[in-house]
Amino acid sequence: MFGGFTGFQSNAANDFGERMINSAVTQSLRHLFSRSDSMDVAVRCSPPSKLLQGTIDSFKMEGRGLVIRKEFEAAEMMFETDAVSIDVGVGDWG
Repeated sequence: MFGGFTGFQSNAANDFGERMINSAVTQSLRHLFSRSDSMDVAVRCSPPSKLLQGTIDSFKMEGRGLVIRKEFEAAEMMFETDAVSIDVGVGDWG
């Protein structure tokens, strides 16, 4: 998407497993917004099996043209984390 011009993509982004995780997370997060013109997500998790244990090495999200709860518009949003623990049992409640 627009990650190429920001240096957003990592060397590991060519790994099939990581691309699959990034795509799934991007689609899941996209549903949290009323509108999103573009969104790019990078989850770094090495080895990928750490995800099943509920930890990732880092997370980065960039989005443009976002509308949150049909009211709050954000022309652009970007954030990045270091290692975090996640609850893999929590589903998308719509």
